[in-house]
Amino acid sequence: MSGLYFNQGNPRTPSFTVELPGSTRLEDSEKQTKKWLKDCEGHEACRNMSSRADFIPSRLVEITRDGAEKISIRLRCRDDISHAIRYTTLSHCWGSFMPINLEKSKIAQYRERIPLEEISPVFRDAIDVSVALDIWYIWIDSLCITQDSEKDWQTESATMCDVYSYCHLNIAADGSEDGSQRLFRERNTALLKPIHIVIKNNGTPSKDYSHFSAMKPGNYLLFDIHSWKHEVDDAPLGKRGWVIQERALSPRTIHFGKTQIAWECRQLACNELF
Repeated sequence: MSGLYFNQGNPRTPSFTVELPGSTRLEDSEKQTKKWLKDCEGHEACRNMSSRADFIPSRLVEITRDGAEKISIRLRCRDDISHAIRYTTLSHCWGSFMPINLEKSKIAQYRERIPLEEISPVFRDAIDVSVALDIWYIWIDSLCITQDSEKDWQTESATMCDVYSYCHLNIAADGSEDGSQRLFRERNTALLKPIHIVIKNNGTPSKDYSHFSAMKPGNYLLFDIHSWKHEVDDAPLGKRGWVIQERALSPRTIHFGKTQIAWECRQLACNELF
């Protein structure tokens, strides 16, 4: 038995075609994530809302990788970028764990290098997701807005609409209450897979499920229609007010919940749970 869950708001018939791995770690979910992005980019409605090549946020975190596959990150300002780019954004709960953020005294240092070993686990995981999708810039609020400058915050907060509207993909840490919790989760797939029930021709269900006796004979798959609500809407991130604009404005969002990964498209062309 396998399971690919569709958002209950999606009118299409549920399809169960993808084997669920025992974790949402990138090594287990990268293939599905790439498929979602490729499929979404292939939909005409989704292409029409693609990121604007001429929009670049005031600051971005640039990701580079050397010949030894070692990842490095640094702060890049708009004036430093002379070519069209794609970038991801991160939606996350700050909570009480924020090991480093951008301050006026750190701008020069971070333009050379942001210490990767000091950023939070959720930031590191989001960077790995971006790299896996071949997107080498990411916008993270606490690293791209100067946190000890009210003037900079006022200026940058006024551009948040564009930052999310023109990203290529928003990465949402739905299941993480703060940066100390990772994007990825181990999980018991037996609790996520649909239950297969066979109603026999005589109207009697297999395994003595007598309360199904009124159902027509055939094969049935029972699945949790509230999965999306549990994994996204009622997750820690979904309870924060500001995330409404991030979900509404982003052309597409990949949600990392407590047990599943969800894909959400603004055009509702490809909403699924994995």
